[in-house]
Amino acid sequence: MTVPGTKPGSRRGVLIWLVISQILAVGSLIPWLGFAYYTYHLLFNGVTAAWDAIFVGFTLAYPVVVIGSAILAWLFYRAHKDRLAVIVSSIFLVGPIFFFVTVYAT
Repeated sequence: MTVPGTKPGSRRGVLIWLVISQILAVGSLIPWLGFAYYTYHLLFNGVTAAWDAIFVGFTLAYPVVVIGSAILAWLFYRAHKDRLAVIVSSIFLVGPIFFFVTVYAT
């Protein structure tokens, strides 16, 4: 809400970040296909540990997180909650960071 007689702040930076983050999100789904294929076969290798199940769960849930955060970010942007829109649109970055950590840690 703005004070009457004042010019509202520009939301262009938030809009640019939302568009860039959505492009990055779609781009991150391309390598996800490889991870999903790998983790699907991980379940059928005969030896399934708890860590494998966690890895598979995170991998297969990633597109749901990407789509959900995109929808929620645009809803926050529409409601003029710009800070929440930026935070929520950045949530999908947790997935790739998790995968890089697990791949290099194991």
